[in-house]
Amino acid sequence: MSDYFMKKFPKPNDISEAAYMSSIKAKACDTLRGLLPLGALTNMGIFANGRAVEYMLTKMYANPLPEAVKLAGELHKEVTPFIENFVERIKSDRGKAYINYLVTSEPKFKSTAARKEILKPSVKLIDYDKNPEIKIAANILFPYSAKSYQILLKNMSIIKAQKVISDYIKNRQGRWHKAGKAFEEIYYTFEIISDIGTYKDLQRHRMNTMLRQLFTTNHGYELPEAVVEAGFSNQYSLALKSSEAAYNTIRKSFLYEAQYLVCHEHLVRWKLKMNLREAFHLCELRSTPQGHPNYRKVAQAMYLSIKKVHPFLGTSMKFVNMENPGLERLSAEVRKEQKLAALTKK
Repeated sequence: MSDYFMKKFPKPNDISEAAYMSSIKAKACDTLRGLLPLGALTNMGIFANGRAVEYMLTKMYANPLPEAVKLAGELHKEVTPFIENFVERIKSDRGKAYINYLVTSEPKFKSTAARKEILKPSVKLIDYDKNPEIKIAANILFPYSAKSYQILLKNMSIIKAQKVISDYIKNRQGRWHKAGKAFEEIYYTFEIISDIGTYKDLQRHRMNTMLRQLFTTNHGYELPEAVVEAGFSNQYSLALKSSEAAYNTIRKSFLYEAQYLVCHEHLVRWKLKMNLREAFHLCELRSTPQGHPNYRKVAQAMYLSIKKVHPFLGTSMKFVNMENPGLERLSAEVRKEQKLAALTKK
């Protein structure tokens, strides 16, 4: 794949060999990451306050996977010397009752496991607020008004609302200038079918409500376009089919554990609900050129869906990138070299 991308994207004369090769390697790895099974090991760090750690451990103790419960015990032991007052409740009668509640409140998925249903990647806007501009404008004015919220809504015309909103965000100079809290009034709900790698990328956005179905091989997969063009379709498909065979064998006895055998390229159906403020952040950030092509497509599709139902608000999301950058990481590698050079001079 690296050879293929070097032919497709020759090195520009003004780019260093190191930056170019790093971007080529990143492109190849991003393209082939779909072959990684969900059981592939990774490193991670956790930063949280005491209450968040307590809740995380409680949920882990209620997890159907025994390794999650084991890891919870190891984490519990590590944090106890530092935040004992927070985590000691987990092993109390009250904590055990909460864990039992979480265990018993979850549906038994063995009767609802995914059936064979080949899907195609898609992004569907399935629910959204009506009269959004008027609600947003009333929220913008409310802190600075002596009137009730209902009066502000009643006296707000669509033309006035759009003027208020335009003035509110007219000085945004980049995606790092966040839209204000008034944009949290409006919500959008999407049903998404994507590769699991994309789901995991976008799962990091915690200001969303995300619900997913079980990871399975039963929904099929989409071959990356570059893999097809490079002539590796057969090898790529063979690996995914071996994953499917192993999954179908294991799932008969171990439905949850079988998910480890699913690859990141397999498709998953999931639901995402977010407010407009988060939509600004997600769509503008995840459409940037250095992003993975698959989640860039999802972010762009969400932006277009919002723009279709709410043209004024969609147009206000000025920093969504709709271009195809080619080598996504090249500009980032160049900036990294420039920063290192500046540090060396110091």
